[in-house]
Amino acid sequence: MAGYDAEDPSSVEVPVPDYTAGMGEGIEGLQLGYARDLFADVPGVSPEVVELMDASAQQLAALGAVVEEVKLPDFELFKACGRLIMTAEAYAIHEDALRERPYDFGRYTYQRIVGAATLSAADLIQAFRLRQELTVALNRELLGRYDALFTTVALAPPAHFDEFPLDWPPPSLTVAVQTVPFNVTGNPALVVPAGFSASGLPFGLQIVGRAFDEAGVLRIGAAIDAILSVTEGRGGTFADSPDPADPLRLAYTPSGHEPAVIVPMSPSGMFTHSRAENRKAEDSSGVGHGSLEHEPIFLTHDAVRTLRRRVGRRAVLPTGETRQLDFGTQVFPLVVQEMAHVYQRVQLGHDFAAEAKRATLPAYRAFLLNPPSNRDMASPCCRHPWSGVSTPGSSKAGPGRSSASRGSSTSNRSGRKPSTTARRGQRP
Repeated sequence: MAGYDAEDPSSVEVPVPDYTAGMGEGIEGLQLGYARDLFADVPGVSPEVVELMDASAQQLAALGAVVEEVKLPDFELFKACGRLIMTAEAYAIHEDALRERPYDFGRYTYQRIVGAATLSAADLIQAFRLRQELTVALNRELLGRYDALFTTVALAPPAHFDEFPLDWPPPSLTVAVQTVPFNVTGNPALVVPAGFSASGLPFGLQIVGRAFDEAGVLRIGAAIDAILSVTEGRGGTFADSPDPADPLRLAYTPSGHEPAVIVPMSPSGMFTHSRAENRKAEDSSGVGHGSLEHEPIFLTHDAVRTLRRRVGRRAVLPTGETRQLDFGTQVFPLVVQEMAHVYQRVQLGHDFAAEAKRATLPAYRAFLLNPPSNRDMASPCCRHPWSGVSTPGSSKAGPGRSSASRGSSTSNRSGRKPSTTARRGQRP
């Protein structure tokens, strides 16, 4: 929901942009301010939060952003200002109910709101003045120099449900979220998961943009979500093959923290096959298919049919006769290249993906014309039959192995290559 509302006196009449236009462009060259002072020196802050945030800052710098530490006005000023205005507004809305039906409120909520009955008009005016000063300081002095700011969203990792008592108080520091400064100033802010705490629960990184720059915030958030994903740090490591005769194979050492099961979920939290509404199937393009559906480039029905005709083995199944393919040598290369194309398009942009596709098509067509037979591949799942194909930002990289020039070779916090990589330079 966005846009000017004439019935809302606080609404501002500004154009509504395409918020998703910059998603997928990456963050190379952006100036980002790291508001580390907002949490690092706070008494009682979890060392784990500080460590995770510092690692996230290093990752953003590795993606090409210019990251510098910045100092915000005193957090206690934001907190006092925000708490006073919030409780005054809440009391104004719920005054009658607080007087007539106080037991309808939970004790925590009641105690936070009812204190506003003692506030004076002078208190509220002073809070409004302070809000104006803090807003100017944030937007003019910091966001006038930086494209966006980032900081933590909480002083401690999230608590498990069983750590919350039925009544007051909640767990220490768990409710000490650092969002109030941007509630006060009204700047657009986004929280994205950026790693796991030792308890296995995700922790959040908060991105703050200039006024009305939601598109910029989403652009940065998309890059962070892709690189600092919820699997960050859980995978093992890859090392070069100890066998010189098989240099393309990588040896994998498990970390012991890999997920036992990966379940595909939709953004709504439901299984992808059981969503009540699948908008990807909408035909909004007018050409007979859903415009949001991914159109395959390499792993197509025609490609599979071509392979079946050329190298498929005759087999008789209960459903009839067919031509079976070997997955590792004849189908898996198409899967890898299709995944690489999706990665390049989403993370590196349409232009990069189009150039990579153009460079790869000759080898792809040659593969379909002369696919490997089962005798050609000694190690089906670990060898790629294409080789010597150059793609943008790479040299002598086969399909699915293009090394992007814009941040695609980012290491994880330990300095090792991301654990999702199955082969050198390859992206899933």
